[in-house]
Amino acid sequence: MTDTEEKCLFRQYESDTLMEVWQRGNKRQLLFDEKVIQSEILLDRPQQLMLPLHQSLLAGALFSELPQQVLLAGTGGASLVRYFHHHFPMVDGDAVELSASVCDIAKNYFSYPTDYWPLHQQDIQAYLNSCTKKYDLIFFDIAQGKYSPEWLLTIPFLLKMKSMLTTRGHIAFNILPRDERDAIRFLAAIRMVFAQQTVCLSVPNYINMVVFAFNETPKFTHQQIEQRLDELTHFWQIDFSTMWQIMLKENPSGSGVL
Repeated sequence: MTDTEEKCLFRQYESDTLMEVWQRGNKRQLLFDEKVIQSEILLDRPQQLMLPLHQSLLAGALFSELPQQVLLAGTGGASLVRYFHHHFPMVDGDAVELSASVCDIAKNYFSYPTDYWPLHQQDIQAYLNSCTKKYDLIFFDIAQGKYSPEWLLTIPFLLKMKSMLTTRGHIAFNILPRDERDAIRFLAAIRMVFAQQTVCLSVPNYINMVVFAFNETPKFTHQQIEQRLDELTHFWQIDFSTMWQIMLKENPSGSGVL
């Protein structure tokens, strides 16, 4: 297949959402409703994080050590799973995905490493109620339709997620608000449960809002983060310097951990 040829490998409706897998040359994409790119993979470099949103979800590393236990709530095309499995194979990970179709897509088209990262086809709320593990890092990347679910706003659910963290742990929320008022509601609920130990990060060309919520005050100070930027960029292979500048602009002093 040449770089200009396109081929649809999978197409299916689920809950009024059209899910498709398209391939163009060495690139494969998971799309919802023909235009929203959920995941992207280079077949010869499956470990590379292609989408800026997925890269941004790792920016909590500015404030913490490398996690040892990771939970991914919402699998998509398994970009973050492949990334961790390749770069940090010592990390113990779990992924939870409600949709059986998305689980199959991740396994059949996006090189999900099933032998190393258990993939639980389950509702995240049920999983949290039955899970006895604690996590250093939880990614919350779940939408209902085009937006973040209303049940994310409930205090009992947020408290349950917080209880699943280790003392040094944090959650990276990918929030899809309907409008600015909706974004404020989500942010207010998260800040209340996490005692304002939060940082926001917008992603250029995305409507998504990434929110990092920490179980306790982060280990690294403002000055220490700036001293570590080059080291972290090399270690994670992510452009954290640009994200750090965005954080400084978007998080007024006293609004959270900054």
